[in-house]
Amino acid sequence: MDEPRTEFLGAANWWSLLTNHVLSVIVRPVITVAAWLGGILLDKAPSVFSRLPLHWTDYAAIAVVPLRGTTVRADRLPHCKAEWVTAPGVAPDAPVVIYYHGGAWAVCGLRTHRRLVSRISAAAGVRVFNVDYRMLPRYTMDDAIADAVDGYRHVLDLGVSPSSIVLAGDSAGGYLAMMVGIKAKELGLPVPGGHALLAGMYELTSAPKLALLEVTRDVLFGPNVGKFVERFLTSNGAVDVVSVTDCDLTGLGRVLIQVGSHEMLRHDAELLATRLDEAGVQRWLQIWDRAPHVFQAGADLLPDARRAIENIGSFIAWVTEQSPYDSHGDVTEQAVG
Repeated sequence: MDEPRTEFLGAANWWSLLTNHVLSVIVRPVITVAAWLGGILLDKAPSVFSRLPLHWTDYAAIAVVPLRGTTVRADRLPHCKAEWVTAPGVAPDAPVVIYYHGGAWAVCGLRTHRRLVSRISAAAGVRVFNVDYRMLPRYTMDDAIADAVDGYRHVLDLGVSPSSIVLAGDSAGGYLAMMVGIKAKELGLPVPGGHALLAGMYELTSAPKLALLEVTRDVLFGPNVGKFVERFLTSNGAVDVVSVTDCDLTGLGRVLIQVGSHEMLRHDAELLATRLDEAGVQRWLQIWDRAPHVFQAGADLLPDARRAIENIGSFIAWVTEQSPYDSHGDVTEQAVG
């Protein structure tokens, strides 16, 4: 068994710190107000909240385009849309990353994440299957997980070896990526080769995250956001969705976890790393100095984001090709970090 690795990467450069300041001043208040209004609707008019067309937020990203030369081909799963995103020069039989977008299981979609997944395709030399799973509040978390599993079945049915598949996602999508690996075991499906996780939410209660915010400041999320997400996932006074960190993680493929040092979901990343250690699963945790939530999406501007995506690409290539490695089987600096 290889020794797990936790890396603290940084220090953050001046451009990243400037970006953090802009996010804190402009974006954080918007998210705070949205969570406050959403909480009021959940309490006072839950039927209205359940009908909100939050999925329309994906149309706001119509100007977000993939890297030049990337091909995007529409596909379909039983209950949702999907698409293949392939960077220039990637072979038609290349390994596959199945990607689940973030957005608190309620917002964003294929458009918002096309550029990010095109960068992952280019960095890893893989085809990316981008899944537009059904989202809250119109659908349930079970629906989202079912669509995520359908995406994995679909790629397997195309004849792709499970060892050539990596499940990836950011934020809420990181949760889905892990749940697909867990569900695969339960359903008797082969487990994928690995997971690449970008600041996912793996424990679905807010208290530990709020405790972290008492000693550090997330540039995007205030305390009310964590409370709102927990309320969002609660019925009859209790969170009724299983946390990844409460599941049996034994037998899963290798896992790369990336998270910012000062973000609320650092708690989840470190807890997942601990649970993976206990389950005997190889994992690599990268904690990036003062990086905001899903900073990898800012690779057009942030050097740290570009480096993080290079690490993701190297990890995926290593998992799917079993190279490079050293004589002890540990991931090399070329592969991760």
